[in-house]
Amino acid sequence: MMKYMPKNSARQMSGQIGIIVILITAAILTFGLSVADRVVQENKVVVDRSDSIRVFNVAETGIDKALNQIYQYETGIIDTLTTTDLLPDNDFNQVSVASSQSFEGYLNQGESLRIDLNNLAGGVDIKWSKTTCGPTHKVGLLLTFLHLSGTEYQSYYYLVAANNCLYNSAQNFIVATETSTDEFKYAYTLNLPASNDSSLYIQAVGAGADIQVSGGPGLIAEAQYLIESRAKSENDISNKTIEVKKSLPSAPGFMSFALFSGGTITK
Repeated sequence: MMKYMPKNSARQMSGQIGIIVILITAAILTFGLSVADRVVQENKVVVDRSDSIRVFNVAETGIDKALNQIYQYETGIIDTLTTTDLLPDNDFNQVSVASSQSFEGYLNQGESLRIDLNNLAGGVDIKWSKTTCGPTHKVGLLLTFLHLSGTEYQSYYYLVAANNCLYNSAQNFIVATETSTDEFKYAYTLNLPASNDSSLYIQAVGAGADIQVSGGPGLIAEAQYLIESRAKSENDISNKTIEVKKSLPSAPGFMSFALFSGGTITK
């Protein structure tokens, strides 16, 4: 004998199945939307990263362009240094070059920093080393003043250091001033006469050091180039700025060691 399910029970079961289907559909839809959103976000990250790399490369191109122009200017290939619009065909990249009458940076031992001077008398203020001299850190400066006298160039050498930096006046060194209120520990002012076609070369002795060079108004012609390259994407999402400081090129002081090592130079 067959039994029939009451109509109310059938309707109730049908409703429950409908709710289950709706819940499953909602779960699948939620999962699908979550996956889709994740894919979109990952694609955005990839696109943004690619865009950021591209913008950075454009900014680097501007730096390379500026450095190449400075090289051509210093070697006499070009007569004028362009300070802006080094990439005129690129509306999303701005490069600027400026020469500075002061220098601040790090000078490795053995490297020579060149400071071009104008035909003026005055004092060049030099500060160096942010670390006080100790048993393992002893640093001084070899200063070379080069100028044109008649038809020949003459050089004057000054070896400057503090008493606690291994060097002292008894060794024919010029004693530097020790500072306590400045971030630089040592200072010295080199007073120079007015001279034609003159330059000051600074070399670290004993160890590398942070250094700052400045002078009176108009005394220093050029000491450092400041380069800034800015790039951005077309949608303005990625922006990059690269700043570079470059000192003037100088020949290595391969004969300087004999001057402060006790040796002699025979012409």
